[in-house]
Amino acid sequence: MGRPGSLHRSLDFFLSAALLEAEEDRTRRARLLVALSLFSGASILAFAVIALFSGRSVPGTSIAIPAIAGLVFLGLPILLKATGKLRAISWVLSFGILAAILIAGWNAYGLYSPGLLILPVPVLIGLVLGGRRLGLASAAIGLVAVIGFYFVERNTNAFSPPPLDAANDFLLVSVLALGIILVAGIGWFYESLRHYAFQQASDALEEAEAANAAKREFLASMSHELRTPLNSVIGFSQIVRTKEELSSSGDDMLERVHSSGLHLLRLVNQILDVSKVEAGEIEVDLEAVDVGELVRLTLRDLEMQKPREQVELIADLPSKCSPLMADREKLRRIIVNLVVNAFKFTREGNVTVRLVCQSAGVPVLLEVEDTGIGIPAEKLDEIFERFVQVDSGTSRKFEGTGLGLSICRDLCDLMGFKLSVESKPGKGTTFRVNFS
Repeated sequence: MGRPGSLHRSLDFFLSAALLEAEEDRTRRARLLVALSLFSGASILAFAVIALFSGRSVPGTSIAIPAIAGLVFLGLPILLKATGKLRAISWVLSFGILAAILIAGWNAYGLYSPGLLILPVPVLIGLVLGGRRLGLASAAIGLVAVIGFYFVERNTNAFSPPPLDAANDFLLVSVLALGIILVAGIGWFYESLRHYAFQQASDALEEAEAANAAKREFLASMSHELRTPLNSVIGFSQIVRTKEELSSSGDDMLERVHSSGLHLLRLVNQILDVSKVEAGEIEVDLEAVDVGELVRLTLRDLEMQKPREQVELIADLPSKCSPLMADREKLRRIIVNLVVNAFKFTREGNVTVRLVCQSAGVPVLLEVEDTGIGIPAEKLDEIFERFVQVDSGTSRKFEGTGLGLSICRDLCDLMGFKLSVESKPGKGTTFRVNFS
């Protein structure tokens, strides 16, 4: 994190502990209020001094009011430190400057008062400190006051322009100069604090990106470390199942070992896929893929992983279909994830993988349809988000990480496919991969 400079340390003297520990935007506005209060108070006092020594007979109220207002503004930082009321004091500062300008103007030439030239200052302060509401309120009051001055002048001739002499010229130029300096000072303070806040945000972003990169590296490393022994467990259990004669209880235990190993491997692969997608490290290797043959081979492997005998796995494939340009392994991963997801939520009935081709044999659609519990309509937009399942009850009742469908969507996007879903609660769900 960037360290605050001497300016910020000086401003922090007037901030309460609660404001210093508040969120960054609130602390920034508090610092700006202190700076503007001190700067405005000093500027208005300077105006009163210039008017006093301008060599011209100026109404006493035109000197007394700015002097009092300047002292009040210089005291606002102390009030802020004592109360911590940032919003209320922001309104006091903006409306106080506005009132001081209008009252001084009323008592010094009215509509012709040079002080009216700095009316935009409290509007700017209101926008910076209090947002649009305070800024618009200050602007509205200023506009109404100026229009009021105009109608008073038109109907009563209460105001008279100041005589054009050296003293009044000096006073006018001084007010204009103070207005320019005040606006420039506000801008400089605001830009300084904005830059400091931006630097802090940049430092925080760099730290977050570094932490995220470390997380991805850890996930990738752990996934690779876990896959090696899992592949050995699965491979040896498969060999024993095919080569050895076991009792029914031994065969059941071995089946559980094999099934658990496959399940853990799928979870590891999902975590690895998410890590690669976040890091942008997944590459697409396009080739001509016989989708029908890929479906048959994939379903043959998945047949052994059916969680229930009451569920039938069906391949609905056309007799002839042209090859599809796709990444074979990623398309296989999509089929596996969609079928395994259908297994998880189907107690009985069937899971059908259907390939749809045009009359010319061009594959256009792959569907995975089940007769499971279905998905409520209001949840359809959420299921492709990471770590999301149908609801909290489902996530406790059914195993899974909530990553499978998100990975399917990411892989489809990488290959230029579109994944969609249609479902009726209690009747089943159909996921569609549109190749066109």
